[in-house]
Amino acid sequence: MRNAISPLSPYFVLIRDLVIQAFHRTKEKSLNGSDLGKKIHLFRSQLDLTYITYIRQYFGLRSRLRPNATDFDRLQEFMFDNKVEADYSTGSSFHNRFHDEFTYPKNMKVQLMKDSKKRRLNNGRMVEFIINLDTLNFESEWDAYAKHMKDGKVIADAKLYSDEELRMIANTESFNYGLPYGGKENHVPRYYKQTHNTMDVKHPADPALRRQATKYYRFQKDYNKGGRYADIVKNGLVDIKAWQKVPLQKRQATYDKYVAALQANKASNQGIAQFLQK
Repeated sequence: MRNAISPLSPYFVLIRDLVIQAFHRTKEKSLNGSDLGKKIHLFRSQLDLTYITYIRQYFGLRSRLRPNATDFDRLQEFMFDNKVEADYSTGSSFHNRFHDEFTYPKNMKVQLMKDSKKRRLNNGRMVEFIINLDTLNFESEWDAYAKHMKDGKVIADAKLYSDEELRMIANTESFNYGLPYGGKENHVPRYYKQTHNTMDVKHPADPALRRQATKYYRFQKDYNKGGRYADIVKNGLVDIKAWQKVPLQKRQATYDKYVAALQANKASNQGIAQFLQK
């Protein structure tokens, strides 16, 4: 596959380990302290492109995929063929940005691999996909850039981008150099403690184009931090199917009740399926 690298490639694990050794294991514990660190932060977008391309070109070992298969269909087929599981537990508020008024989440976050106990060369929750809950296709900055390239380079003039394209750029996936916690049963070995915070959260400035996109599209605070955001999907297919069964005209009211119940009970979010079963 041209310009594509499998999410299972050891290349990604080695990149993660090198970045942690070079930056998290230093006095500064940050990518912000050098020009190299800033470039390493920007490089994650190129990593995203390689594994997104791989999945979009994936046809599977069983030849079961329809010609119009969604990105999520292909990702599921890839996971089945390679006997790996995905993690849906890490929060997605930064990938559900809105412009005028927040309604309810439109995207979910999917990370490979689900979990790992390895003390080094850990691949847990490293490769990230953002998937639209209606179309089940990727929400990626690269789909916006594809229409604005010149001589192989991205044209960075935000005025040339539509609102929809800016939304893609704002909500895009992001390769994790560090290891996110996610669900309470997930493992973060000692070597990886706080790496997600220092490598992925407190990162250097994004490119000017994405900074403009995230200024235009803001994120909603989590339901337990004074906001109205709660992930709809926490357990994969069971939550996706439950949400898709909710009629469009009833989704806002359903989501509002969902958030209210979480806030009233001060409960951890277990996904929309469990709520709808009550």
